[in-house]
Amino acid sequence: MFKFRYNFILGRRVIMYYVLQVSPGEEIKIERLIINIISSDMYGECFHLLRHVRKKFRGKWVDIYEKLLPGYIFITSDNIEELYVSLKKIPIFINLLGKECGSFVALSVQEVEWVHAILGNSSSNFNDKKELMDKNKCGKWHEVAISQISISNKNKIKVVSGPLKNIEDKITKFYLHKRIAELEVELMKQKVTIYMGIELVGDMDEEEKAYN
Repeated sequence: MFKFRYNFILGRRVIMYYVLQVSPGEEIKIERLIINIISSDMYGECFHLLRHVRKKFRGKWVDIYEKLLPGYIFITSDNIEELYVSLKKIPIFINLLGKECGSFVALSVQEVEWVHAILGNSSSNFNDKKELMDKNKCGKWHEVAISQISISNKNKIKVVSGPLKNIEDKITKFYLHKRIAELEVELMKQKVTIYMGIELVGDMDEEEKAYN
């Protein structure tokens, strides 16, 4: 589970979630810089989200791990003002979202809840992903797992299990041939489109033909 939960009170400390906007492709590099340059007392966790999807290559389905929100890093802190000053030491572009008129706006309870919902317990199982962590140069593993779906005889799609099970209301479209679902979520008061991996329960070919 997360090291800190939103609004988690430890004595008088209140840990909140914030979002850093960075150049896509620089997420891991910036996370490493934060770890090396900024005191660990300034923040709790610093991470980006990875989605697990399957893509077909030469007739075979291959497991792929991609950034769910390219260009965005989540960071937790109970002293965002001091953290903001420390972030200026990072020699790469970083924009702390939610800075308004000298104050800082954290993620809302609802926004943090959907992050928790899509992650489930996967972030605590990163020890099982050592090879993938080394390949992706990740210090921790925050994976949005694949969801299982089924198709009824009336061509209705149902989420059977997985992270989508908790947020069906945010699904806008299924792309069965690509094995992904499209969702619209709110992040820092803005609508953001994200894509998550799916797999069909049962005979994939027959069920996909029935749906199409």
